[in-house]
Parts: sequence; C-alpha cells; structure tokens
Amino acid sequence: PVATACLVFGAGVAGLGGVGTLPQVRMRGIGTAMTLAALDRARELGYQYVVLRASEQGEPLYRRLGFREYGRFGTCLWDPLVNHDQEQNER
Repeated sequence: PVATACLVFGAGVAGLGGVGTLPQVRMRGIGTAMTLAALDRARELGYQYVVLRASEQGEPLYRRLGFREYGRFGTCLWDPLVNHDQEQNER
C-alpha cells in the first residue's frame, strides 16, 4: 500500500484519521482519493458528519473537500516513566 485512511464511528459521528501517503507518491491525488473513499463509506453507513484533526500538511486538502475549522486541539503526552503520583503531591 502507498496510502492509508481510517474511519472510526461513535456517538453518531464518523472520525477520519490516519490519512497518509508515502512521500515518493505524494501530489498525485492519492490522498484525495483515500479521503473521498472514506467519506463515501461514512455516507453509505448513514453518517451525516465526519470530523478529523488535520495536520498542517493535510489541511489544504481537507479545506478543498469542504471541511471547515471548528476548533483547535492541543497535543498532550503521557509518559509512563514519569512518577505521576509525585507530580500530583507537588501541586
């Protein structure tokens, strides 16, 4: 495979993620085709809404396909090697 896309479903909404294309085959419409296939599948299953978290690189594609920004997400990291109990006690 040269590209991926993943749909997840919950609470009446489809989530699109994992859209990616290998660097050597980018700019050939493959990412667009993968995204449209996922959107078609969500529609076939009766979903009216699809949400995604766009990367900077992918955002122009999603805007061309009709997605609009409704908010921004922060990225958080949980590190299992950090003593989280000690951090809580220091607060």
